[in-house]
Amino acid sequence: MRWKRHPQRSQAAEHYAREFDIHPLTAQLLLNRGVNGLEQMRTFLEPRLEDLTDPFLMRGMETAVRRIRRAIVRGERIHLHGDYDVDGLTSTSVTLLALRRLGALVDYRITQRHDASVGLSPSALKRDHLPQRPDLIITVDCGTSNLEAIDLAREQGIDVIVVDHHSPGPRLPRCAALLNPMQPQCGFPFKGLAAVGVAFTLVRGLQQFLANDDRDWPDLGVAELTDLVALGTIADVVPLVGDNRILVREGLDLLCSARRPGICALMRSAGLLSDDSTATSLRDRLNARTIGFRVAPLLNAAGRMGDASRCVDLLTTDAFRTADAIARELESINLARQQCEREIVQQATRVAETFVHPETNALVLADATWHPGVLGIVASRLADRFHMPVIVTSIDERGLAKGSVRSPETIDVLSALHGCRDLLETFGGHRVAAGVSFRAEHLETFRERFNSAVTAQLPDGTARDQLLEVDAHVRLADLSSRLLSELERLAPFGHGNPEPVFESRDVQPLAPRALGGDNLKVRFREGSQTVQAFGFGLASRGNDLRARVDILYTPRHAQSRRSRHLELVLRDIRSHHPDPDAAE
Repeated sequence: MRWKRHPQRSQAAEHYAREFDIHPLTAQLLLNRGVNGLEQMRTFLEPRLEDLTDPFLMRGMETAVRRIRRAIVRGERIHLHGDYDVDGLTSTSVTLLALRRLGALVDYRITQRHDASVGLSPSALKRDHLPQRPDLIITVDCGTSNLEAIDLAREQGIDVIVVDHHSPGPRLPRCAALLNPMQPQCGFPFKGLAAVGVAFTLVRGLQQFLANDDRDWPDLGVAELTDLVALGTIADVVPLVGDNRILVREGLDLLCSARRPGICALMRSAGLLSDDSTATSLRDRLNARTIGFRVAPLLNAAGRMGDASRCVDLLTTDAFRTADAIARELESINLARQQCEREIVQQATRVAETFVHPETNALVLADATWHPGVLGIVASRLADRFHMPVIVTSIDERGLAKGSVRSPETIDVLSALHGCRDLLETFGGHRVAAGVSFRAEHLETFRERFNSAVTAQLPDGTARDQLLEVDAHVRLADLSSRLLSELERLAPFGHGNPEPVFESRDVQPLAPRALGGDNLKVRFREGSQTVQAFGFGLASRGNDLRARVDILYTPRHAQSRRSRHLELVLRDIRSHHPDPDAAE
């Protein structure tokens, strides 16, 4: 584990600390995350919906809102087609609720995992849409690469609007409008939106466009949709900066009010909401991490193990009884998913270990018995364990290996896949997460080529040396209640906005002991200050705590029955060295 210390910009930090009446360490953290300048700082510290990017900067927006208005006025039938993950389900729900409020004749379909291709495939078009003869299809979280199906829809006289965020290939779909900030010549400056963020941008565009119309239209209440936008944005692990930060901050506040029946049912199933919960108590428990690890998996399980359409019913219903019934169904499905996942993780880990050699910087695994619905989670688990990009696939009866790619943030797997595209049937996604399919007979060749493509991105030739970025050196006595409260203002934390990591040197460990699940509990003393710390997965490091140490950690407020107190979440431990740079 290498520690990479951010350069300390004391003068700039002091300047912004005075301007915003914040602790210099808070200002240093913002500078470390690339937030610079008074307006950027203000927007980061005080995000507002009014600060969102103008929706009409997105290429195709004017055409899209005009076509949707025409469909509603003429009473045309509109179909939505969404992907089966949480981003696709929330995108579908946001668009569906907005169009229903406008009085549209709208229905929806969700991609089935067993379809031949992701998104709107020709078979899905024929099965889910053509029998009902819609006049307009709006794809959400898919469509950019579904060229064949969109051409087929055009031949049938059906217009298609694509609402997506995936990187396009060399050809764009021939659709009525393409809303995708990643498309060429798109002037929308923020490129990191999840699909639900693009869908929300479309709703904002409709709101603005119809506000100047000669007809009277109902208000879309865009702020009331931010709970769904936050859920999809967090689940898709996009950077929590820019527009995404604004959307998630607003959405988390709305989630804590527990107004939407489907959201209440999900939080109850996840153990976050009880009959005596208040908005204040929910705020203590609800954050990007609990959404990502406890709420989102309940929705993802349906798409992984079967049909995710019920999730849209859950997210859009006004009836608490209906929501509770669907949430209980999802709990059962998720239990089956967890069992399936555990078994495949164990199998895949054993297989992966046989391929890990000094020259291995990426893993490509395939098995005909692995359930395709859990491959993304399995790939994530293995990428965390082996600290390298991992592809996990299932081979179907046609000899097609199809699965998921996950990677540490230091590797651009989409670029690596582009370098192997002659061996691939399909691929697409993002820098650290993608989907892929290839012929099973190409497995060995692809494994070698993908490993070489990843290795080429590494300056030192190895992906396995984990890097921890250190925000600042801090004395334990400096961790005041005021500082911790300011650090909480920097949330939501996640991809693009990591939790703060501080370093304290030459501290004395006291009474270390192992807890269940390979966890560690220990107290640290520096001068007169003593602080309790927990190290998750660090029980094996107990031998490092026999003498004074340097530690990396994230400070946080912990809640006891009587009060809030300081607690450290350990990230790493090493023997104290008087010269920290020499210890690297």
